[in-house]
Amino acid sequence: MTPSPPLARRSNTLSSSLGLGEKLFASSEERKFAVAIEEEALPLGLIPKAVPIRPLRSHEYPSPAPRPPFSVLDASATRAAVGGPVEHWRVNLRRMLLGVARG
Repeated sequence: MTPSPPLARRSNTLSSSLGLGEKLFASSEERKFAVAIEEEALPLGLIPKAVPIRPLRSHEYPSPAPRPPFSVLDASATRAAVGGPVEHWRVNLRRMLLGVARG
C-alpha cells in the first residue's frame, strides 16, 4: 500500500494513462519516482511502453498551499524504529514490482 494518497493518485495516473501522452509531475522528486517506476516496471512487462515524463512548472499546477523549493521527509524516526539504516526506496520498489509481476 502506498503511504501517501497524493503519491498513490499520481502513481495510478501514470499506470492508468500510459499511451495517452506526456506525464507531468509537480516536483523533481515526484518525477524521479515516476521514472524509477517506469525503469523497473517496463522490463517486467508491467507497463506496455515508456512515456515522456517532465516536471510540471509551478504556474501549471496551482496549489492552495505554498511548497518550499526542496522538501523531503526526515527518516530518522524510521531508522530508529528499524534499528539501523533503511534500504534505499528503489530496492523496495523493485521488490514490490517483482511481486506484482509474479502475481
